[in-house]
Amino acid sequence: MHPGSSVLKQWRCHMHQFFCRIYVSMRIEELFSIIRDFPESKAAIEDLKFCLERTNQRQQLLTSLKAAFESRLLHPGVHTSDILTVYISAIKALRELDPSMVILQVACQPIRKYLRTREDTVRQIVAGLTGDAEGCTDLASELSRGDLVTLELQDSDEEGAKPEDWSPDPTDAVPGQ
Repeated sequence: MHPGSSVLKQWRCHMHQFFCRIYVSMRIEELFSIIRDFPESKAAIEDLKFCLERTNQRQQLLTSLKAAFESRLLHPGVHTSDILTVYISAIKALRELDPSMVILQVACQPIRKYLRTREDTVRQIVAGLTGDAEGCTDLASELSRGDLVTLELQDSDEEGAKPEDWSPDPTDAVPGQ
């Protein structure tokens, strides 16, 4: 092996890492809009997932996304149906981004907490289930999927689960949930 080829290979690896970090940082700033536009933005989520797996920027993503939700979504000026619509999009997009569902669990916790304080949340959810609500058309279809993991994370001790399929939660998982 030529000594220059290992240097070139190492340089390529560093550059790949560098570009992934820049890409993740850029997309983190746009993540609220990417989530809001999901599924049209699925390609951006897939690219972000690819690069996020190669960098150590999950905590940066979580911090930024929670702040974006709180500043742009969780205040009295936003209709409850709009909050629910973004929440449903977040469930779908973050499920794609992080199959372990940790980012979804942590980033959407403020949304779940805030929705409990809104007086019309239950009415909007019922309207979404019956098809009477504007902006909540995906709610009935999302809930009818029967995928309760999006609403309540499943225990990994389910009967029939194979021990070799188990993998530990990421380090940023919320303990006990």
